[in-house]
Amino acid sequence: MTVPTESNSSSNSNPADNADDGPSSRRPARLGRKTAPSPSPSTSTSSKKPPRQALKSHPLDSKSPGRFPQKGKLKGKAKTAPASVLEPEKTDSSESRRPSRFKNGSVAVLGLVGGLGAGKSTIAAELARRGAFVLDADVVGHALLKQRPAREEILRRFGRKVLDPADPSGETIDRKALGAIVFKDVKARRDLEKILHPLMRNTFEKAISRVVRKRQGRLIVLDAAILYEAGWNKLCDIVAFVSAPEAVRLARLASQRGWNKETLHSRQGAQWPLDQKRALADLHFENEGDDPSALGERLDELWQKLTHRRPPRLKATADEPEDPSKSTDD
Repeated sequence: MTVPTESNSSSNSNPADNADDGPSSRRPARLGRKTAPSPSPSTSTSSKKPPRQALKSHPLDSKSPGRFPQKGKLKGKAKTAPASVLEPEKTDSSESRRPSRFKNGSVAVLGLVGGLGAGKSTIAAELARRGAFVLDADVVGHALLKQRPAREEILRRFGRKVLDPADPSGETIDRKALGAIVFKDVKARRDLEKILHPLMRNTFEKAISRVVRKRQGRLIVLDAAILYEAGWNKLCDIVAFVSAPEAVRLARLASQRGWNKETLHSRQGAQWPLDQKRALADLHFENEGDDPSALGERLDELWQKLTHRRPPRLKATADEPEDPSKSTDD
C-alpha cells in the first residue's frame, strides 16, 4: 500500500492554486511518529479556502484600515459620515421626541377660532388655569395702537378724526371711531390690516420664542378670531374651532357689549364663513355653557395629548362672565 502524498490530496484543487508549486509539493510524507506538518508555501497555496484578504480601509478613516467594515460598497467618494452614524441614539423618552414634534420646539401652540361670542376666551382661560400661556390677539392689537409706529401710520392713513377727544394729549386712538370706519369700508379695513397684522405677527413670534426658551408655559394658546384670515394659523401646531348657537352668542354679546343682531351679522360678515373655518380646524369644541364639566374633561384630554402630562387638579371656582376686554373676538 502506498502512502498518499500531498500531490494526491490536492489533485482536485483549482489549478490556479497550484501554479506556484515547486518540487517540495511532490515530496512524500515522512513515516514514523505523527508530527504536525511544517508550514510551507505548498500547504498555504493548496488549501481549499482562499487566503484571507485584508480589510480595505474605510474611506472616512484612511489611517485605520478595517476599523469601519461595511456590508456593501459605497458609491463614489464619501466625504461625510453616514446618516446612521451622525443620528443621535433613539430613546423612548417623550422629552427627546418633543422638540421634533412641534414647530417651535418643545411647546405646542394651539390656535383658537370661532364665531363672535362663541366663548373662545373661556376656553383660553381654562387652559391658562392648567398652565398654558395665552396670547390674546385683541389685547395685542389694542396695545399696538398705543405705540408710536402703529399710531403714526394710522393717523397718516385715517387722519386725526380717529383720535380720542377725551384725551388732552391727543395721542390716543379711539377704537370705536376707528372700528366704525373700517367695518363699513372694505378698503379701509384692508389698510388697517396691512398696518397692524405684520406688527402683531412679529409680536406673536417673539412671545412664542420667549415662552419656549424660558419655559413660561407648557402650552401656548393663540386666541384670534381672524387666525386664518391673517395667516397666523401657520404659527400653530393645532387649531380648535369653538362654536355655539347664534342665540347663545347674541345673548352673550348683548350683555357684554350691547350688540344687537345687525351688529353681530355686520362684524361676522367681515370674517371668513364659520363653516369654512370649522372645516379647516383640527378640533371642534361646542361651548353652549350648559355643561362645563364635559367641556373640562375634553380640555383635560387635549392638555394631556399636547403636553404629555396629566392635567393639574383645579380648584372649584364660581362661574364668572367673560371679560369683555379679553373676548372681543374682532
